[in-house]
Amino acid sequence: MQRGQIYFQFLTLAAAFICVPLLSFGGGQDTSLIVDKSKKEYLEMRGVVKISKAFEKGEEIQLENAEIFIYSDTTRQYLLKVVTDKKGKCEFRLPLDRKFYILVTKEGFVSKKIEVNTKVPKEKKAAFIFPFSLDIFEKIDGLDVSILNKPIAKVNYSINKDQFDYDYAYTNKVNSDLKLLYRDYYALKRLEKELNPLKTENPVPAEKRKNPRRRD
Repeated sequence: MQRGQIYFQFLTLAAAFICVPLLSFGGGQDTSLIVDKSKKEYLEMRGVVKISKAFEKGEEIQLENAEIFIYSDTTRQYLLKVVTDKKGKCEFRLPLDRKFYILVTKEGFVSKKIEVNTKVPKEKKAAFIFPFSLDIFEKIDGLDVSILNKPIAKVNYSINKDQFDYDYAYTNKVNSDLKLLYRDYYALKRLEKELNPLKTENPVPAEKRKNPRRRD
């Protein structure tokens, strides 16, 4: 399997992404290490956030202004926040030899998080890039999302690949629970549609979505 490639319904990878400015800082420790562009050894996370597909099969909707919070795994302190651009993209750097939680959320949507361990053997330290893609969906009454209290994926350095990759053993364990969550989510969305046929199904304004090809 090639670097950073994983396929399952709820977490997929993307190719390369543009930079998004760092917007705010928390009261945590060593925030300077996260934003110091002069550092030559780091893990650069390049991501895109999308809206989960429910009734819009085959259409990808990038989520603008989704918030990405970076927390220290050891102290649970909030360190940094970035916000996705109009294309749902974000970018930030993490220092090596630490553990972080990456929380992705937006008002009205569920939150998902990824655990990132940046520990690298001393002789292998360098600048690394890890692309990722993550989808979140609107909150809905009656849906049990307790599975999302734990990370949906873990990222760490792979000695065999000499690069960062997903922990596939963990992914396989959590994937079955995520499938049940999405099954229930789709069932509740169908019920909601039947009870409220006039309610819009798409939380993104039409002008923010990908424009269909014009017909003259």
